[in-house]
Amino acid sequence: MRGLLEHAESDPQISARYEYGAHYLFANIGPRATEPTATPEELLLFAVMAVYQDTGFPGADRTVWTGEEAHVNRAFAYFYEIGEREAARRLRADVIRCSPRERPRSLEEMLRRSMNNDPARVAAHDREMASIDSRSFRAAELLDPDGDFDSELTALLA
Repeated sequence: MRGLLEHAESDPQISARYEYGAHYLFANIGPRATEPTATPEELLLFAVMAVYQDTGFPGADRTVWTGEEAHVNRAFAYFYEIGEREAARRLRADVIRCSPRERPRSLEEMLRRSMNNDPARVAAHDREMASIDSRSFRAAELLDPDGDFDSELTALLA
């Protein structure tokens, strides 16, 4: 993952530099927050980084990576600007938006081919994807314990 920092500092495509640095930080917290044993602090950092990234890094000059501390400070400033409830709502909405009722046939075929048509491997992949969604829900629950997932789901699918 440190290679991402090298790109952040010197990638010839200047407009991608900030994103490389942000992805480096996210790659370090995302997997940790996926674990069922993730601490509240890890889930909070994941939530802050995810919402900031999904919004396109508001307030950042995307052509310059100014370092990890500056990025985390901007992410938290944005988080405080929108508030815990809105951040939680966005985390839940992202999972809902990315969760089709059925996998497209082409994706299903590609997944089966890449896993040698092994049902156990496909099931393990699905379980891993569910744990990633669970991470967002656990972070949202931490931020907004009174959030109403059912009404948000109904509103987004209507």
